[in-house]
Amino acid sequence: MMRKRPNTFAGPILLSLALLVISAGLLWLAHGARSKAITERVKASQHAREATDRYRHTATDEAIIRDTIGRFDTLRLAGIIGPEQRLDWTDKLRTIRDRHRLPQLDFELAPQRIVGPLSAAGDYQLSASRMQIRAGLLHEGDFFDLVSELRQPTNAIVAPRRCTLTPSAERAAQGINLRAECTVEWLTVSATTGAKP
Repeated sequence: MMRKRPNTFAGPILLSLALLVISAGLLWLAHGARSKAITERVKASQHAREATDRYRHTATDEAIIRDTIGRFDTLRLAGIIGPEQRLDWTDKLRTIRDRHRLPQLDFELAPQRIVGPLSAAGDYQLSASRMQIRAGLLHEGDFFDLVSELRQPTNAIVAPRRCTLTPSAERAAQGINLRAECTVEWLTVSATTGAKP
């Protein structure tokens, strides 16, 4: 009778199978860890991009705010923001009359009226005062000088609304050859009640 030889390959085969199962498990764990690492890297990149975008927006907003504050201060120092300077306006017209030796320059200033708010918050409002100007002029150049000087920077924004120029033969003896009538708006900005300038 023949003796069966013991199977010498059974142990190594079982060991190989066990190692294959362990390797497959480790590979599966490594794949899961890799997927998790990729997801976390994508999230970290997205957070970094968002932080960079916020930083850029902050820098841009800061520049806009600085520019706005600078313009606001310029307008405030020029007297455009704040109470009306009616006395300065009348002095300006007298200076124009004297500088250009206009034979006649009369004006009438209406009461100030509120045009409306300048922002959604309503902290500042635009106000206007209408002025009627009547001038006796020697020639057309005086008219252009008058309008040009009215538009020069002052403590208000001057917005001419209507000007007419007509001949004036009846007063030529006094050096008045032309008559000008202008309607202008003196525009200012002021804080509404309770708003801090």
